[in-house]
Amino acid sequence: MFQLTYTQIGLITGGGLTITLFTELTIGRAFDTKNSRTLLLSGIFLLSISIFILSFSQGFLMLLIIMFLIKFSSGFFHPAGIGLISRVFKKERINRAMGIQSASGNFGSFIAILTTLAIAVTFEWTTPLYLWTIIGMICVTIGFMLTKHTPKKYLISNIIQQKQTAKEA
Repeated sequence: MFQLTYTQIGLITGGGLTITLFTELTIGRAFDTKNSRTLLLSGIFLLSISIFILSFSQGFLMLLIIMFLIKFSSGFFHPAGIGLISRVFKKERINRAMGIQSASGNFGSFIAILTTLAIAVTFEWTTPLYLWTIIGMICVTIGFMLTKHTPKKYLISNIIQQKQTAKEA
């Protein structure tokens, strides 16, 4: 549909991975002092909105910007999920919790890959984007409801932020 060149596809994928890398580094540091639940839910919300906006994409530049926004939004998940799990589940329970978290993400990816093409071919290419936006908003709502009574000690790390050298970082 967009008639992209290999170079444009490379810019989207390579640039997106670079944005995710820097987002995870930046957000990972922020999670040490900010409310990780708020940041995680904000990431899911922003990702859902970005997927919705993608349905209006017309041309390479707009597609590039929206894909970069999607990759920025997805950079919230690993620091947030791993940070929360490591604070809530200690020692003997952490491996199972990490496994469940990873398996859940893989299951979601599997379902997306399994259904998105069929939905797009049956209806139109934007239909799965609308569906995933709705599912994302439902996840934000459920996530908020499930975590609204989570003790603050699990949501904000007690790590004192100190300036790091480049070697330490």
